[in-house]
Amino acid sequence: MGHIPPSLKNCKSLYRVRLEGNHFTGNISEAFGVYPNLYYMALRNNRFYGELSPKWGQCHNLTRPQISNNNIFGKTPPELKCTTQLEELDLPSNILVGEISKGLGAVTLMFRRLLSGNQLSSKIPPEIGVLSNLRHLNLASNNLSGTIPYQLGERSKLLNLNLTKTNLEKAFHFQ
Repeated sequence: MGHIPPSLKNCKSLYRVRLEGNHFTGNISEAFGVYPNLYYMALRNNRFYGELSPKWGQCHNLTRPQISNNNIFGKTPPELKCTTQLEELDLPSNILVGEISKGLGAVTLMFRRLLSGNQLSSKIPPEIGVLSNLRHLNLASNNLSGTIPYQLGERSKLLNLNLTKTNLEKAFHFQ
């Protein structure tokens, strides 16, 4: 168990960070800065806490933030929609709350969204249906409401849809 040195924020040329499974601890917003070249971040299976930084929206090349199995809390920052290269959002098994960010519907390259095992409590936004490349959507084990938006039925590339233990209404409104 250890901390990320504050000097890591000075490494503005970082393009890939892999720190998974080390039991690192610390506030995730304070430990990591904005890295203009960063495209891959794997921080799974650590003990990071705090909220995701809105500044990460400035990491325009970020494709795969993998931050599952930590203690991240709060809401998913809408600024992540500015990461136009985002392909995967991997945040299961944290303590995220509130709505599923509608702004991420603008990220057209996204093919995988994993938010299971959090405390999200909203309807599934129809904007998810805009994600034309979406292949995997896992929202299991959240406190969602409403029905499955019919827009998901329009995703011809969707391969895996996991809505187990979500409290959604049983009616399907696919057209």
